[in-house]
Amino acid sequence: MSAERGIVADVTGLLVGRGAELARLVRVLESAGAGTAGVALVGGDAGIGKTRLVTELVAQARDRGFQVLVGQCAELGDALPYLPLADA
Repeated sequence: MSAERGIVADVTGLLVGRGAELARLVRVLESAGAGTAGVALVGGDAGIGKTRLVTELVAQARDRGFQVLVGQCAELGDALPYLPLADA
């Protein structure tokens, strides 16, 4: 799924109250750009802004020349192994 058709491209607006979290994710992104492998997990309750936070990170990654792939998890009960990776 391309980001143009996915949920990441559909969310716009100001990112409010997530500056510290975004800064941590950007540090992981910068490390990746310098050749250091890393993983970041964004989790939490529904409606707290996870998608918006990741949308901002995706925009910054693209601005820095990263190729961004987007995948989505299935709703609970429909889980297939590695679905987000296969989706991307």
